[in-house]
Amino acid sequence: MDVFGSFSLLLAFVCACYAVVGGIFAIRTRHPLLVKSTRQAGIATCALIFLSMLSLEYLLFTDNFSMAYVVQHSNRDLSTFYKVAALWAGQEGSLLFCQPLQRAKKATMAGRLTVSFLRGHLDSSREPL
Repeated sequence: MDVFGSFSLLLAFVCACYAVVGGIFAIRTRHPLLVKSTRQAGIATCALIFLSMLSLEYLLFTDNFSMAYVVQHSNRDLSTFYKVAALWAGQEGSLLFCQPLQRAKKATMAGRLTVSFLRGHLDSSREPL
């Protein structure tokens, strides 16, 4: 499961890079399919980071001490409540928890902007930038 979490973080990084670069090209070319693609890459980034957070929580619950984070912030005697809270015990876990929340907010905002962009793009009465 530790490989799964690491791989999902790596894949999230690739999706985020694509979303940034594709977003720049989408703004320049005003291509609707590229806009949708970059928005979906942002949503995929959110989902992949969320999966890596669940993977870390699973490692904390199963006392898998092959990960350094689990070794530093957990032990076998902790109750369930404290194992859930161990996700926030270190900086890495806190960032891993906050990122999906921030990404979900950005994806919602990007969805609203995408809809307004596509409406403006399909409206022939608007002047191009």
